[in-house]
Amino acid sequence: FKKAGGLAFKKGDFNEAVAQFTKAIEVDSKNVALYGNRSVAFLKLGDFTKAIEDAETCIKFDPSWAKGYVRKGNALLAKEDYGEAKDAYYEGYPHSD
Repeated sequence: FKKAGGLAFKKGDFNEAVAQFTKAIEVDSKNVALYGNRSVAFLKLGDFTKAIEDAETCIKFDPSWAKGYVRKGNALLAKEDYGEAKDAYYEGYPHSD
């Protein structure tokens, strides 16, 4: 399902990407990359709330995974919540390599 989600994302079919990543999450519910991928797909669909929720799930499951903070920051930035976006980026910065 992860691969199918990635292929759908590359084709620009973000609804299908969300569907495939959701199926993958049902199989592997602790995989932060799946939530991160679905977060980006939600962001592309303009569903900032769900994008933020998935990013926060990434952070909850693996606080050291910098991409979770980036996903959250990007969704907040798209939502024009600049202060919160800045906070998310700064919170994740110590985890970047």
